[in-house]
Amino acid sequence: MRVVFSNVLRLILLFSVALQNGNTLAAEFRYTNLEYGYALRLPAELPRRTSEAPAPQHGFALDLPSGGKIWVDGSYDAALYGSAAAALTALLPELDGKLPQARHFKLAKLDAARVSYAQGELVSMRVIAYRPRLSAIAIVYTFALDTSPSQLLADRKLFDKLLKNFGVTRLPH
Repeated sequence: MRVVFSNVLRLILLFSVALQNGNTLAAEFRYTNLEYGYALRLPAELPRRTSEAPAPQHGFALDLPSGGKIWVDGSYDAALYGSAAAALTALLPELDGKLPQARHFKLAKLDAARVSYAQGELVSMRVIAYRPRLSAIAIVYTFALDTSPSQLLADRKLFDKLLKNFGVTRLPH
């Protein structure tokens, strides 16, 4: 009984310190994908859609309050792209006869590529991270945001937060 009371007091103290410092306490949900070895934290209030078994459990989609969509996918590199840049190039639509210019960076210590582009009234962002494996096929992580120009700043803030919270986990095989 004493331990439970002590833990409750600690939680109350943590919440009061956070509130006194002006922090908001947004509930988060930790999504973990064991099959493709990744995890990230999501706002708990956003509706998530995933594939039901026995369909492959690659990832999820989020319906944003703005009407925009975010989806995250982990898949084996069955097309043998070999890199984040090659996978991103294959994923992108050709816009007026040319491909958008990608920016290369590290995401959770993985090579990654990022691009933004517009098609009519839709603004899209795509990020690909590439996880090579020594004795097995690599994994491609895809992050996508589709939104309207008027909602881009707010939706991009959430998208960037998801990227920041992304991490790789141990693979089952």
